Amino acid sequence: MRKYALWFFRQMSAVCGRLLLRIIAGLLQVALGLWLVWLCRRFIDVVIWRGDVLRETIVLFSVIALLIALRQLVFYLSGITEVILQNDMRSRLFRFVLGRKLYAVKHQAEAGSGKPASDMLSGDISQRLERDLSSASSVVTDILPTIVVTLVQLFGAFFLMRSIDSILAWSLLVLTPVVAVCAKYLGSRLKKMTLAIREEESSIQMMIQETVEHELTIKTLQAESTVSGRVGSMQQRLHHLVRRRIRFTLISRLLLAFTFSYGYFGAFVYGAIQLKNGLITFGVMTAFLQLVGQIQSPIMSLLGMIPQLIHASASVDRLVEIENTEQEESLVQADASIPLQRACGIRLQDVSYSYPDERKKVVVSHFSYDFRPATSVAIVGETGCGKTTICVSCRVSSSPIAEG
Repeated sequence: MRKYALWFFRQMSAVCGRLLLRIIAGLLQVALGLWLVWLCRRFIDVVIWRGDVLRETIVLFSVIALLIALRQLVFYLSGITEVILQNDMRSRLFRFVLGRKLYAVKHQAEAGSGKPASDMLSGDISQRLERDLSSASSVVTDILPTIVVTLVQLFGAFFLMRSIDSILAWSLLVLTPVVAVCAKYLGSRLKKMTLAIREEESSIQMMIQETVEHELTIKTLQAESTVSGRVGSMQQRLHHLVRRRIRFTLISRLLLAFTFSYGYFGAFVYGAIQLKNGLITFGVMTAFLQLVGQIQSPIMSLLGMIPQLIHASASVDRLVEIENTEQEESLVQADASIPLQRACGIRLQDVSYSYPDERKKVVVSHFSYDFRPATSVAIVGETGCGKTTICVSCRVSSSPIAEG
């Protein structure tokens, strides 16, 4: 958890001012909402009997108008902040992608980040820079500020309710431990499901991208049905994973929704009994019902944010893999280039390569070829067959031993 908190905190540097404005606007919205509850209670119990009804009505309308304006301001600030943060994160991660060593395995093995750089193919990187980046940025620009505002609303409504009826206030707050237990149970299960879904989405993205890039070759080989069938199988696996996650989330949400709905009903019955016995006024009863919503709504909002945070943590893990890739030396740091008087060729003899992870997959086996000077060679094949491996082998072995 600390690792994710530090990562999100680092992302805030580009949008700190706007996030602060977003939180201040949300807190003002909470304060006005609680003030509106107090005004409504006072309007029913006092003003309507012996006060200036017109003046109080204008005040109520003004407060409601300010609440509407603040909601639109929060929406505007959230949208602008998210665009700015996404652009900043995308630019930084894109520099990591462009500067990475294609076969930098050592650094990642030490960092324990999982997938080596050579496994991050174009479709997988596109998925990370779009879907995962969007999921992670929404936490910084929307979820974290909303959590701050929601907690303030929860405690503000609780203390206001406590000043009216402490028994009802504490009985509603007792639901919070239930939410905490459910959150812990949801966390571990949902993260595993989300990681599996993200990996399957990346596989589909890579497959579609490779298909579009090699459309002519696929049609020449009359492999349209084979490719379509493969994509269909991958989509079926994705469909199964998503259905499983939705089913799990739905059952949890139903149980908690029943808990909160009956909590609201219990508050309504309790208030009606108190009203019948003459222990509270009708204005207090109205405040009861409003405050019950203002206590339960934050708890439900926090509950709804738990799956989003879990999904985002899975996305952060995938983005950190890009950040942990070992980088090439810059042109300034690199050794001076060696001027060549003539065109050079590259000769590979008995080259073999396999991934140094648990799969031990052999990519190139005993490959030999003479890339003669001033000639063009097309290296074709499906994803993972070794095209990039051969290109990298040519690059790392291109120190000239003789001219000609």
